[in-house]
Amino acid sequence: MTPAQTALDIMQTIPRVVPCCNGTQAVSAATLNALRESVQNAAEEEQIIYRILQRARPVAAAHVVRMQAEADGAVALAGKPNAASEEWLSQARELLFSINARLGGNDD
Repeated sequence: MTPAQTALDIMQTIPRVVPCCNGTQAVSAATLNALRESVQNAAEEEQIIYRILQRARPVAAAHVVRMQAEADGAVALAGKPNAASEEWLSQARELLFSINARLGGNDD
């Protein structure tokens, strides 16, 4: 469950009337509306981020393949690993891993 989904679930559990002192007290409509608006904004932002990451995943995967080819080529040409190529490959893999973790995907 995403943070926005959790927040939406919490929103649904907020009662309109809460126990207070020796009776009950209504939660103001302004408070409930502000909370609903905040949760809605968070949910919309999360959906936007999710769609961006879905589009970025194939680009990141292609970047890993490219960096792997560059690192392999450096070894083939020089007979030893190139530090810069290995670092770029490591960063590309980490980026793809992070995107997959956020989207709940695999590490292909």
